[in-house]
Amino acid sequence: MMDYTDDEYQILKKFEEEKTKYETFSAAVISFFEKDLECKEHIHSIRCRTKDADHLIKKIRRKNEKEKIVTVDNLFEKVTDLVGIRVLHLHLSQFEYIHNSIIRQINEKEWALFEPPQAYTWDIESKEYFENKLKINTKLKESYYTSIHYVVKPRHDAFQTCEIQVRTLLEETWGEIDHTMNYPQKHNDEYCQSQLKVLARLINASGHLADLIMNQYKS
Repeated sequence: MMDYTDDEYQILKKFEEEKTKYETFSAAVISFFEKDLECKEHIHSIRCRTKDADHLIKKIRRKNEKEKIVTVDNLFEKVTDLVGIRVLHLHLSQFEYIHNSIIRQINEKEWALFEPPQAYTWDIESKEYFENKLKINTKLKESYYTSIHYVVKPRHDAFQTCEIQVRTLLEETWGEIDHTMNYPQKHNDEYCQSQLKVLARLINASGHLADLIMNQYKS
């Protein structure tokens, strides 16, 4: 266990007081994905986690390295992934169904967006697809990280948020390897970093191939 400052203890205390509300909302989000008829057939699996004390304080310290960004008073506004859900699917074309189900929940006011959806990719073709067809703001990542993020709330006036990350199983594999090697500090071995990018390219090609196979299978 880490040593915490007095301010950090107050932050952890504040989150502990509200944790049940966060976890209740995240459970409702998971239940939607598991039961929604238009969505669940396109989902392979769902992962969920609540930030533990050490990971939360490490994140806040990184944010506060240059200036005091996160305080006990603005914790819930500045840290929006206190609870997080990963929605994993098998092949690329399934994403559109999952995305449309999330947007439907928002349009029907079952959830509210804390901020607009954000896609991360290194692939130009994927960037054009996200931006032009699905109207999702997209950032190219030099790190080769690939995922689509949504931060939702139960209502516009609620403070609790849930971060939803949507990606393929193959992208999840790459993300877990990258996280192991580069989080919280980037590994300095250039060979490992270059091979990680090769793996990202292979996974991207495999994702497109899986999509072709599944589309042919369903035709």
